[in-house]
Amino acid sequence: MRSAIASPANTPEPLAERRGRVAGTGSSLRQRGRLTALLLVCAAVASFTVAPQANANASTERFDFDVLFDDRPVGNHRFEIVRDGAEEQVLSVAAFDIKALLVFRFSYRHEAREAWQDGCLRRLSSTTDDNGKRFDVSITPAAEGLTVVQRAPKSDTRHLAEGCAASFAYWDLARLQRGDALINAQNGARVPIRLQREGTETFRSELAERYRLEPEGMDPMTLWYRKGDGRWLGLEVRQPVGVLRYQPSTASAAGG
Repeated sequence: MRSAIASPANTPEPLAERRGRVAGTGSSLRQRGRLTALLLVCAAVASFTVAPQANANASTERFDFDVLFDDRPVGNHRFEIVRDGAEEQVLSVAAFDIKALLVFRFSYRHEAREAWQDGCLRRLSSTTDDNGKRFDVSITPAAEGLTVVQRAPKSDTRHLAEGCAASFAYWDLARLQRGDALINAQNGARVPIRLQREGTETFRSELAERYRLEPEGMDPMTLWYRKGDGRWLGLEVRQPVGVLRYQPSTASAAGG
C-alpha cells in the first residue's frame, strides 16, 4: 500500500516516527522503517469522479481495494484506467485514517491523474494532504524527458531525463519490471527500485505470483498478481508499528 509511493525530503514522514513521537518512544522507533511506499501512489478525494470517454472503442479497467491496518479497515483505494489505442488515462481515488494506541492518529488524502502514451508516462498532476502537510505537483513533457513542477510544500522545478518514465503503476507488472526507477506521484521524485519474483502461492483463494518491491529509502512491499492474466490482486507493507494491506473489496472481487 504507495504511491505511491520516496527517499527524498518530500517523502511522507515515517509512520514509526509519528507514532513514536506521540507515544513518547520516538528515539527507538525513529530508527526503524519509513512510512509505507503505498502512500506514494494513493490518489484520494472522496467526491472524485471519472468522466466517461467519448470514444466507443475505449476500454476501462478498474481496481477497488479495501485498505487495512493490522486487519482493521481504515479506508479504500480505487483505480480506473481508460485505454484508447496507445493512450491511457489513469485516475485513482484513495482515503484512509489510521488510529492506534488511543493517542495516535494518521490521515492521508491524495488525488492524482496520469496520462500515458505507448506505455510511457507523459503527464501527471497530484495534490496530497499527508497528515496536514500539503503537496502539489505536476509533470509535463519536455524537449528531452519530463519537467517536474512542485508548488507545495515548497516551490521547485526540475528536469527528469527519462526516455520512457513510469510511476508506481502497481496495476501493470510489466511497467514495474522494465526499469530500475519509478516516479513518486506525491513529490515527483525519481525513486530507484528493485523488483524480484518470490514464487507462486494462493492469495485469497486465487493462484498468484508473489513479488517483492524494494523502493530506495522505504519499506519493501509484497505484491500479488493473478497467475494467468497477471491482474493485480493486492499489496502489503510490514512495519514495526503494524501491517498495511490492500485487498480486493467485495465489489471488486465480484467483478473479477
